[in-house]
Amino acid sequence: MLPITKWTGSKRYQASDIVSNFPKEINTYYEPFIGGGSVLCEYINRLESGNYKCNHIICSDTNYDLIQIYIMVRDNYKFFLNEYEKLYNEFAPLNINDRKVFYNKIRDTYNQIKRDNNTLYNERRIIYFNWLMRNCFNGLVRYNKQGDFTTSCYFTRSGIKPNNLEKIIYEWNYLLNKYNVQFFVKSYNQLENIQSNDLVYCDPPYDISGGMYDYDTFDKEHFFN
Repeated sequence: MLPITKWTGSKRYQASDIVSNFPKEINTYYEPFIGGGSVLCEYINRLESGNYKCNHIICSDTNYDLIQIYIMVRDNYKFFLNEYEKLYNEFAPLNINDRKVFYNKIRDTYNQIKRDNNTLYNERRIIYFNWLMRNCFNGLVRYNKQGDFTTSCYFTRSGIKPNNLEKIIYEWNYLLNKYNVQFFVKSYNQLENIQSNDLVYCDPPYDISGGMYDYDTFDKEHFFN
C-alpha cells in the first residue's frame, strides 16, 4: 500500500521500523496525527499478515479536510476517483503558465468554500483539497491567518495518474472497511478512555512547522510537557 495522499513529513520510508516496535496485540490503536497515513498503512499491512492483532483503530487530526479525505475514500471512493480524474484531465495537458492559472483558480475556489456545519462535509471542498495536495509543492500544508491554503503549485508535475491512484484507493477502501477504521476531527489531547493495552502513536508537527496545524496555534510547549 502507498499513502492515501501527499503530506509533508510522511514516514513512508520509516514506517516499517516504527511498526516493528509496536506490541503484537493491541486492543485499540490510536493515531492522533494521522497526516498521510504511512504508519497506519504499514500497521494494516502487518494486520493482514496475521502476525499482529488489533480490535479497534481510531485515527484523528485537527485538519478537517484531511480527515474528510479518509472518510470519503472509505465511504464514497468512486466519486473521489471520478472527480480527481476530471481535474487531472483538465490540468495535465496544459503548459506551465496555464497550469499556474488553473491551479490558482482551484485554490481560490477551495478557499472560498466554507464548511457547512449542518452536514458531514462539503464534498467539493474535499475534492479540491485532495487535488491541491497532489499538485502543490512537496505536499506542504500551509495556511495564512485567515485560514486560506497558500502553498504554490508544482508546475512541472501533473499529479499522480488516475489509473495509479485508482489502485491505491481501491486497496485503502477495502482495508479501511475491513478493519472498520474510524476517523475524527479532534486534537491529541481530546483522546479519552485510553487503556493499558491500547497504543497511542504520536507523530506531531515538526518544531518549525509554523502555519501547518490550526493556523499556527499548535501549542508545542503544552504538547511536549
